[in-house]
Amino acid sequence: MNSDRKNQHCAADTNHLSRNPLENKEKNLRSQINLARTQLSQGKKQEGLETYFKIAAEMVLIAEVSKATAIYKLILKEEPANPMALAFLSTLYHNQGLDAEVLQLNTRENNKSSVTENLPAELQQLLIYALRPLFFTESSPEPARLSQIAQIFKISKFSPGELILKEGENNQTLYVILDGKIKISCGNREATGEIPITTLAAGDFFGEFSLLTGETASADVRAQTAGWLASVKRQEVDRLAVHFPEFLPRILESFRIRKQRLLIQKINGYASGTAADSSGEGLD
Repeated sequence: MNSDRKNQHCAADTNHLSRNPLENKEKNLRSQINLARTQLSQGKKQEGLETYFKIAAEMVLIAEVSKATAIYKLILKEEPANPMALAFLSTLYHNQGLDAEVLQLNTRENNKSSVTENLPAELQQLLIYALRPLFFTESSPEPARLSQIAQIFKISKFSPGELILKEGENNQTLYVILDGKIKISCGNREATGEIPITTLAAGDFFGEFSLLTGETASADVRAQTAGWLASVKRQEVDRLAVHFPEFLPRILESFRIRKQRLLIQKINGYASGTAADSSGEGLD
């Protein structure tokens, strides 16, 4: 009799413990949502939206897709044209096969002003072309979703000779070249002489060294011609990596190859005073 009661008591304790992680997760979620609502009610819009974005990313990472979807809807209620929320919500719908919701969201987005709508048509196409390899395969280009992702990137123009990134500089940005040519080099021009590393063109990217390692830029990045860049900050890079599983591995693979090439070319460059260009291989 006593043994049965003891077993029942142990089972009850076990059930109680097994519920705690779920209860704690729900409690924390409610707490974070309340924090975001408080921030918004106090007029701290950006802080409130940032809290919502953090919650949504956490929900995606633990496969709580429905909750992440609900959070993105809250963001769009506060800021209907928010490009990140639109892109990420569309991705969640797409991954669930909810084509009608994706279409509805695309229609909604087309009725709003966008970051890229004032760009020349040719430049818009260059932007889509440059981003495709980072997020999708050639057999699945997903033009509508690429257009949404493009809204997250900041577009800027560069001039011949412009120093875009300096060796040793703290960099927290990923850059994608849309048009023009950019030269990568290292070494002090006045002291030891500049060592050319490579030349980049449309579709290439740079900045991943600093983003992945936390180290300062490993080379100078200078424009050879006039052109255009698309850039995105670390915070957005982290969020893109959560929602697009293909994105980070492609950045990492490029990082591995380029780091090896940079080391070899620096050694050869210091030995001979020059280094051959390898068009299309970016470094930062």
